[in-house]
Amino acid sequence: MVITPRKDPKGPGFGPGSGALGSWSSRLLTLHHNQSTARRLKGRYSLDGVLGHGTLGTTCRAFDHKLRRPVAIKLFSGRHIHDGVFAASFMAAASVSARLRHPHIAAVLDAGLVDGRPFIVMERAEGGNLRHLLASRGQLPIDQCRRIALQIADALCYAHRQGLVHGNLKLENVLLDGQGRAKVTDFGLARAMARADGPVPASIPQGYAALSLSEQTSPEPDERTDICAVGALIYELLVGRPPSTSSKGPSSPLKAGRKPSPPRLFRRDLSPQFERSVMRALLAGSGDGFSSARELQLALAAPELTPTLAAPPAQATRRLDVRHPAHRGSRGFGHSFAALVPLAATLAIVAAAVVALTGLFPRLFSSFQMTEAPRLVDYGLTEAGSVADAYGLSIRVTGSQPTDDRPKGTVLAQHPTPGTRLRRGSEIKLTVSAGMRPPNVVGKSVDEGRAALIRAGWSVIGVEPRADSNAPAGIVVGSRPGPEELAEDDKRGLTLLVSSGNLAYRGPLRLSNGGPGGAEMVDGDPTTLGSVGGPAPCWVEVDLAQPSTVSGVDLVTAQERPGVTIHEVWVWTTSGEFRGMHTFVGPTEDNSSLAIHFVPVANVRAVRIATTQGVGDVAWREIRVW
Repeated sequence: MVITPRKDPKGPGFGPGSGALGSWSSRLLTLHHNQSTARRLKGRYSLDGVLGHGTLGTTCRAFDHKLRRPVAIKLFSGRHIHDGVFAASFMAAASVSARLRHPHIAAVLDAGLVDGRPFIVMERAEGGNLRHLLASRGQLPIDQCRRIALQIADALCYAHRQGLVHGNLKLENVLLDGQGRAKVTDFGLARAMARADGPVPASIPQGYAALSLSEQTSPEPDERTDICAVGALIYELLVGRPPSTSSKGPSSPLKAGRKPSPPRLFRRDLSPQFERSVMRALLAGSGDGFSSARELQLALAAPELTPTLAAPPAQATRRLDVRHPAHRGSRGFGHSFAALVPLAATLAIVAAAVVALTGLFPRLFSSFQMTEAPRLVDYGLTEAGSVADAYGLSIRVTGSQPTDDRPKGTVLAQHPTPGTRLRRGSEIKLTVSAGMRPPNVVGKSVDEGRAALIRAGWSVIGVEPRADSNAPAGIVVGSRPGPEELAEDDKRGLTLLVSSGNLAYRGPLRLSNGGPGGAEMVDGDPTTLGSVGGPAPCWVEVDLAQPSTVSGVDLVTAQERPGVTIHEVWVWTTSGEFRGMHTFVGPTEDNSSLAIHFVPVANVRAVRIATTQGVGDVAWREIRVW
């Protein structure tokens, strides 16, 4: 069976039959329906019809036969089929998107190239996108628009905290799941395409694109671009068309610096507060607009203000002037004053009632008003408190736990859960991050450890050599902070502790009496000891596995009782040179650590430790050459 994708309402240039992208997606659908299971995309995904078309590609229904679940696959343009730089840029962007975990961001499950063309696999949202919803229903209810706006703003807050800008937000990029919840798609992918193709078609009218970038020194989209796009998106859901300066006819491009027609011209039931939030989002690139997605979210979450009731007194005054026109000036001042006293008293009572209703009563009954618990997970404590306060709620930290990827104070869990109906003034209990555990890279080479840390978002600020008998040279033996320590966040960076290597580890030993030395002296275990074969003077000589540069010798003593000892270090080079490097003189006792460091000597083949004065029979718990 061959599926013929439906034509897109946008007309020529967007349909599957027009242009390289459409024809390729049609051919790919045909291939997957006509070929055997072995020809599935990456051997696991079968395609089953088109969900929609956009400026970046075609989205198809698909099924993951490996995990037995429905998915959606977006097939991108193949204009860069032989462009290795583009392929790397696309995969890097897809990798970043896949790390986003948020209830209002469509999860990226897989990505790759097929016939050189990029694709991504994401969770399937059965409710279609906002463009389809608007086309089928027209203007959406105001409560639904506010809910969608809050969900998108929440997703942007999370993504912007991760340093990721969408850059192409529009109705087609916001999907709805079966419960009507918004899920934003294509984070970061538009920018990857733009680096290879040039500018991506504007996600919002050109005037707003220019306006949102009017104060930027670079045309690259930033957070304000996303905020402006949210404003345009919600405006269109409310009004049924994109923002413009005209209240009649189709919208026209808006020039930078000009405000659009207020949406209340088209939606009389829209509150001034909601309208103000939409207009400030549209002007995110100017001084009058929001500067962050968090500001937008707080404005949308704020409860609607109670309208003032100042009209009754004014109306009563106007009735007074009209009611007695014939008698004005015909009676004495006393009679007029007497007539005004009861009316003035009535107005005073009305005014007092208005004050009570608008000021006192709401405060008295505010605890009985209901609200929904906002989503606070992934916020810092300060931000979480601000969001909760906007909903008339408070927060309290009831627990903490270490994490691998959340800075200290980040909210990990909340109770009650988001969406729960609560009385205003209620408390939300939070579990927060106690700090971040650095990744454990012990046992890796320096390059492998550095790469693993960078992939996890950490930086390496230094490398320090450490003499470690159990690890070869160049192997990570620890870090500061260590894997069991907690850091405030991953911005601090780590110092890697790298083994300089014990060149004597398990090497052959010779003693001054001509016999072999005990392997316990070079086994990496300071609890074992090996005798040098008698009292001083005597020596033990270590053959290195291969000629190496030597910078020092670390010794761990084995003595029956404390005393003054004298030890000398000698080295032999491959050229036959025999050099005395250092002499230690001083009091020592059992299990003392002696560090004998000197100017590095290259091409050393053997090291001798000679004891000219000791206490009893000479022995060593450990010999480390590095």
